[in-house]
Amino acid sequence: MKGKNSMKWNKAKTASLFSSLVLAGQWALILDAILVLNKKPLSVTKFAALLAVMFLLTLLPVWTRKRKNTLILVITAAVLIPVLVILPCWHTVSQSVVYYPADDGTKSRLYGNQRVMLFAPHEDDEYNVLGGVIEEYTKYGSEVYVVFSTNGDYLGKGEERQRESLAALDLMGVAGDHVIFLGYGDQSDPDYPHLYNGEPGQVIPSFVGNRETYSTAAHEAYQPGTAYTSDNFLSNLEQVITEYLPDVIYCVDYDYHNDHRALCLGFEKAMGRILNSRQDYRPLVFKGYAYNTAWEAEADFYAENLLATQDVHSPLKPSVPKTYRWEDRVRLPVHGESLSRSLLSANAYQIMSAYDSQGATECASQVINSDKVFWQRPTESLCYGAQVTATSSDAALLHDFMLLESRDLINSGDTPWDGTWIPEDNDTQKQVQVTFSQPQDVADIVLYDNPDESSNVRNARITFDDGTQLETGPLDIGGAATTIAVNKTGVTGFTVTLLESQGQGGLTEIEAFGADRKTLPAYGKLMDAEGNFAYDYWIDPSGSQSFTLYTNGWDPEKVTYAVDSPDCAAVGEGQRVQVSCPAGKRCILTVTDENGQALDRVCIRNPGKMERSWKMFWLRAEGLGRKIWIEKLLYDRLFLLRLYQKACAAASRIF
Repeated sequence: MKGKNSMKWNKAKTASLFSSLVLAGQWALILDAILVLNKKPLSVTKFAALLAVMFLLTLLPVWTRKRKNTLILVITAAVLIPVLVILPCWHTVSQSVVYYPADDGTKSRLYGNQRVMLFAPHEDDEYNVLGGVIEEYTKYGSEVYVVFSTNGDYLGKGEERQRESLAALDLMGVAGDHVIFLGYGDQSDPDYPHLYNGEPGQVIPSFVGNRETYSTAAHEAYQPGTAYTSDNFLSNLEQVITEYLPDVIYCVDYDYHNDHRALCLGFEKAMGRILNSRQDYRPLVFKGYAYNTAWEAEADFYAENLLATQDVHSPLKPSVPKTYRWEDRVRLPVHGESLSRSLLSANAYQIMSAYDSQGATECASQVINSDKVFWQRPTESLCYGAQVTATSSDAALLHDFMLLESRDLINSGDTPWDGTWIPEDNDTQKQVQVTFSQPQDVADIVLYDNPDESSNVRNARITFDDGTQLETGPLDIGGAATTIAVNKTGVTGFTVTLLESQGQGGLTEIEAFGADRKTLPAYGKLMDAEGNFAYDYWIDPSGSQSFTLYTNGWDPEKVTYAVDSPDCAAVGEGQRVQVSCPAGKRCILTVTDENGQALDRVCIRNPGKMERSWKMFWLRAEGLGRKIWIEKLLYDRLFLLRLYQKACAAASRIF
């Protein structure tokens, strides 16, 4: 009898201890959530200590087994019931876009068999600048290299951030041996100028006190032990370009972060040295933003269809110099396979999840758009390698590939006008002479005005060696390119004379081009009337909608449009097509060029009214949930929610 009672007591005690542990775990998770809401996430050690304290509290006599079990059931129901209701509904709206076939002609030309290099300041900026495009390059067989100027070690997270980028790039198809860390510090010591602005030979300590490039356990630095000097920084940038000689280069432009600005300016200075010293290397170069078109862009993912990147000069965003016109941007299609109508199930979201230390998924709605935008910086100007002189001031500023320059990124970085050639006050001629080593055929001359919008050239005269002249009229305000058609052959030189100016009138660059200018291969992408690139597209409920073929300035002579469903139709002429698709139907719209190569393939859907409403309800509910939770850092800090994300993503691919 005594043995039976002892056994019964042991079972009861074990059950009580188990319920205590479960209840303690629930309490600990609730407190963890409260602390996270207040932006005070617990470490693993502190969470374990909290769990132990909660467990001891449940052992107090006031907590009977009945009370503990009742509370456990209440808390469990409060969590599980919403999950059990929402998750099946969410499965119904998480659908992947239609994949592009591997033999897609336009993408093979655009992204295939090239050596590509991306320059990014910090670990995660590679995705902000080129995410969705890197995957296309690797898919179509290009060799992609990613160069980080810093170790991302602000607040001591350098190794962690490197591991995150290596993991993310691996998901994008970039191997670790194609990732280059120059090893410079993330931000300079505030008691010193920024690294970029240091005097020759001056060592500039980083924010965390490092004075030379260094490797981590995650990855070796490009040249470990190199002192943090401005000349070494520029030298490393130049060296890595000339070592690999990429066909296509992407680099961050003048964002509001000083490290971004330093890389933007340093890259352009290094590129200018290369272009002026060797005539056999003329890569395609594109500049783009990590902030205004990505990290700080509009949170516009939860629309019926994926929206285009919005104007970088929007008044809602941090200001950037207006050295590029929005209408001159180059729009690249992104990796369709990485997208989904549900953000949580999109591969792009999973890639961004790798940047855990930065909470990158918080900005996924901003970063993911239907296109990536850049501005091409032509490298084949005849002025590189030419003799350029001026009647006053430094003529070298006019062919150094730099549109901006700042002598002090920390204190005057928002006014980067220091690279402008401005004639001296006593210069009555205000003239620049360009002399070629041999006669050249010149199709266009391009002038870049002072980027300071209060200082502008109102008129200039271009005089050629044969005596012919033409006047430019006002140059584009803000420093963007002003192109003057010339179409002259056998030109040995020309002069540019400033005739009328406002404020500090001057020029940042002078370029001259022949008839054949290097550009991207011809490609096409369907877009709707608002300019949004189409991938998996819900047309208007009426069942009819028009599309236009974006071609990056290329005007195809003849294209044909076809759909694969007898229920749908496509009637097109030139670069416009009208698509009809009844409610509840779908088709694949294919655009073919005159050579029979596919330019684009898009899935066209017309969900019925109930289906459309139901799916949009749950997608917007997902968006609202992310807004409520992510703004409080829950998605990036709570272990159970991370597991939930992964479970949802896996389920979406199954269902």
